Amino acid sequence: MAKTQYNVIDLFCGCGGMSLGFEQAGFDVLLGIDLWKDALVTFSKNHKIGNTLCADLANLKAEEVETEIGNKKVDVIIGGPPCQGFSIAGKRIVEDERNSLYKSFVRMVAHFKPKAFVLENVPNILSIGDGIVRDAIIGDFTQLGYTVVTKVLTASDYGVPQNRKRA
Repeated sequence: MAKTQYNVIDLFCGCGGMSLGFEQAGFDVLLGIDLWKDALVTFSKNHKIGNTLCADLANLKAEEVETEIGNKKVDVIIGGPPCQGFSIAGKRIVEDERNSLYKSFVRMVAHFKPKAFVLENVPNILSIGDGIVRDAIIGDFTQLGYTVVTKVLTASDYGVPQNRKRA
């Protein structure tokens, strides 16, 4: 029986650590998108295909992504929007403009309508502002018809050599 391949795009991909895990699990990573050119060089070295797009997701049109992936079906969207506004290492300002970058993720999910998505961030994203950010994110995806489950995981439980918690 043939193995089903699922196509993934990685938003705010950085060097591609999360998508590398998806690739190792048998997913086809079609594209990594980030604004940081140096990280995309590493992404390319970390992935079999290594296709990247250096772009500001706040301004990137989904049609441009379609062109980059050759109009292939997107089954899963993954990524971690910038978290400086939520991080306990930062100032934890709800109004930090970077906090709204998750809307770019929502916009791509709305366009591609993948079977699933994984949005990861710092655990504080679930509690900042008494949950106002968490509720906004869940509400946006619920309006698109998705059931959202939140959970805090520890990276080292999944073979990553660091004791790092992620929501």
